[in-house]
Amino acid sequence: MIIDLRELVHLRGDIEGDVVTRVDDPVAGELIVPCHVTVDYRQSQGTFYLHGSVDADVGTVCHRCLEPVTSRVSGVFDVIVRRGVAEGGGGDDMIILASHEHEVPLEPLVHEAVVVSVPMVVACRDDCKGLCPGCGTNLNAGSCTCKDKGDSRWDALRDVKLD
Repeated sequence: MIIDLRELVHLRGDIEGDVVTRVDDPVAGELIVPCHVTVDYRQSQGTFYLHGSVDADVGTVCHRCLEPVTSRVSGVFDVIVRRGVAEGGGGDDMIILASHEHEVPLEPLVHEAVVVSVPMVVACRDDCKGLCPGCGTNLNAGSCTCKDKGDSRWDALRDVKLD
């Protein structure tokens, strides 16, 4: 999605559209995420102030049991767009366009909003038991026959009696 500043003829307004971005997940790998974007804008003396909200359904896997799960995320971005030289050096929240440029790409802004909104650990449910570390059985679906071997380093403490 690209905003053409020449089409923003009103002092205030909003634009809606859809953007597809890619997000790296440590468990599921690269995810393709379709996003719905709403951008509220206002302009003053050739400077555009954009406030965007992003809603997306991220299809990934549970980080405990590896079952498919969809996570709803919402994020925002704010950016100032102006032409010419940045006063004060600009920054991450400012886009400086050359005098002949009129288009602002939204995909990098949407990507950042989604990345910071995706949870670090995704679980299919709060009480997910995950996978058995011995045999890999999904403990939500049933139990396994693995025996808990324990940790032999703690054997000396088993004989300690507390009064």
